[in-house]
Amino acid sequence: MAQLSVTSWSPELPADKAIAEQLQRLLTHPLFKNSKRCSILLRHIVEHCLSHDTAPLKERMIGIQVFKRSADYDTSSDPVVRSAACELRKRIAQYYHEDGHSRELRIELPVGSYTALFEPPAPDASAQTPSPDHSSGTCSGGNVSRWRFAYGLATCLAAASIAVAVWSADRKPLSLDRFWGQVTSAQGPVLLCIGTRSVQTFEAGLTGKVEYSSSDFRDVLPVTDAVAFSDIAAFLGERQKAYRVQTAKATTMSDLVQGPSVVDGAFDNPLAIRITDPLRFHFEQNGEDLHYISDRKNANRQYVEIESETPGRDFAIVARIFNDATGQITVVAAGLGAAGTTAASELLTSPVYIDNLLRQTPGKLAAKNVEAVISVPVIDNIPGTPHVEAFEVW
Repeated sequence: MAQLSVTSWSPELPADKAIAEQLQRLLTHPLFKNSKRCSILLRHIVEHCLSHDTAPLKERMIGIQVFKRSADYDTSSDPVVRSAACELRKRIAQYYHEDGHSRELRIELPVGSYTALFEPPAPDASAQTPSPDHSSGTCSGGNVSRWRFAYGLATCLAAASIAVAVWSADRKPLSLDRFWGQVTSAQGPVLLCIGTRSVQTFEAGLTGKVEYSSSDFRDVLPVTDAVAFSDIAAFLGERQKAYRVQTAKATTMSDLVQGPSVVDGAFDNPLAIRITDPLRFHFEQNGEDLHYISDRKNANRQYVEIESETPGRDFAIVARIFNDATGQITVVAAGLGAAGTTAASELLTSPVYIDNLLRQTPGKLAAKNVEAVISVPVIDNIPGTPHVEAFEVW
């Protein structure tokens, strides 16, 4: 696949150089270095802005130029661009959520757009606040506006994307808060209970010989689960709702009775299995290899992950239930595979996807339990748009 180069354009503004430097920081970070699709898409989108090309980026052209699709490829059946953009947004959010990046220039890709927006680093709190420059009619922070809008508003399409973003933000209290209201309004922090995997630790001695201890284990969080977790954490952070993080293995009943909880992951999170076990949709395992979701109202219906086709398909359970055992609300985002868990967390934090779920569920959900099975197409381990397969409200 052809590689794009940040030296293919000539910087005209100091902002161009700063953006190019920030692009390189992201591309060399493991979150992007380990994802070829996200890297080439990020590079292509940012360099398009830096080239000052006024032609808007279109999904089909990105598919042809970046992902080497044929000129007549069907974007509806091959959502490679949308899937890669979805994954890219999550990795960007996770990057800036990590410690040490808060004072870096931000590169954002708004939902529904392929035009990048740029935001300058957060000002140093210790620095003196500059005074307004009344003679020019603008304050010295006018550079901030140039940073943010010089590229994002270069075309009418970019302006339209911002309008869509504002519209979506206005809808959040109407859709997302209908689902999350009981969680965000509860007393105390939310417990984020994440699934982890155990790996055996090896240590090399001074002689180079590898020594192994069967009793030495360490819990690790897979990157895909970390992306799903970051969606939920970022959402709670936007609403200034405190949260704490624990692994499922370390979580006890005394932890769960203290406040609402969010359970992330399925077969690497035993708590998710226990919570969904008595529900209509629940996880089952046939031997060591076959995992699936069963439906108690339809014994012949099993949701099984499909990896042998292109695109493949994953399934997940999303739920918000009142747990009688703890007296607290629990939200579940658990997929059969990593793509399913990622799609579940995206559905629970997207006003568009939540709207779709709430439109299908009858009556007001403020005081009701809701559980749904969702499916998601998967191409090269990248999830596409989630679809609600079935739901239960009680």
